[in-house]
Amino acid sequence: MRILHTADWHLGKLFHQRHLTEDQAHALDGMLELAERLRPDLVVVAGDVFDRAVPPAEAVELLDRVLSRLILELGIGVAMIPGNHDDPARLGFGSRLMESAGLLVAAEPGTPPFLLEDEHGPVAVALLPYRHPVEVAHALEVEAGDHHAALAALVAAVRGRIPEGVRSVAVAHAWVTGGRVGESERPLTLGGAGEVPAEVFEGFSYVALGHLHRPQEVGGERLHYPGSLLPYHFSEAGGERGCTLVELDGSGAVRLERHVLEPLRGFRVVRGLFDELVGGEACEDWVQVQLEDREPVLDAAARLRERFPNLLAVVPVHREVAGEGGDPAGPAGERPLDAQFARFFEEVTGEVLEEPQETVIRELLGEAGP
Repeated sequence: MRILHTADWHLGKLFHQRHLTEDQAHALDGMLELAERLRPDLVVVAGDVFDRAVPPAEAVELLDRVLSRLILELGIGVAMIPGNHDDPARLGFGSRLMESAGLLVAAEPGTPPFLLEDEHGPVAVALLPYRHPVEVAHALEVEAGDHHAALAALVAAVRGRIPEGVRSVAVAHAWVTGGRVGESERPLTLGGAGEVPAEVFEGFSYVALGHLHRPQEVGGERLHYPGSLLPYHFSEAGGERGCTLVELDGSGAVRLERHVLEPLRGFRVVRGLFDELVGGEACEDWVQVQLEDREPVLDAAARLRERFPNLLAVVPVHREVAGEGGDPAGPAGERPLDAQFARFFEEVTGEVLEEPQETVIRELLGEAGP
């Protein structure tokens, strides 16, 4: 059995207020070419198909194009579950009608596993949609006070429907203990309470995971995150993204084969002095510039865009401090309002207020009065 495992497409994603639809379409075109070449028995999307509950029309159109190509043209079945970014009802709309065409979407807790066949016999695929513990408790009429209990209940609801001795694959969207978390994942809960132990998946031949954006295994190849479609934070810049071909043999043992999807544009962090950076060759990548200049640079972002047309942020590296962790202006409440606004602007945008902007702010604050 050959499964192409993907996750965390986040279609409709805004990255520093820029739409990534063109980049996502390019990456998915690469996945379609890969699927046509490898001819897997199934393509799995392990949650976070969209970036938000109500995705923009262009994201829905892109998903429709990709699914139509996989199912109608290539004849490859697709299985999807909602992640914590998706709205289960919207993602699952028409799922019973589309199942006969080869699209399986499990939006509700307790969805029965389905069977695939290869030369070694049947393989059961259990789709475990991400739902809040309260929703799982209500749907399955169980106690589920946290994500661990909720996922255990989802597994228990399908485990009894898998025939004895049959190889099995679980598809889940979860933060499994031991997985490396990045800066771009939305926390499931505060304080780490969203973690679930790997033991909850005991007995499955393979667990196709989504949610964590860095490609990784958790405790061996059997539990695997293929990573997100693209980097979605500059802390992930330089990391390759792609999908994983999973080969399941007759005994249930797995072999993973990583395939990198070439991005339309790279994601880069560039660091240096303004005069060194502004004069180089043009670069089309999505860029964050970390400026090492100790003095403010007039109109830095606009001037840097002549070299980096897809510049998204300028972050000053050096900031004046007074003492260890101190602020030269003292506590926020003791600083003048214009200084407080300048600090707020820098923290939000990563850029320093220029002198004309500072003048306007002082004039506005003066008109507002004390």
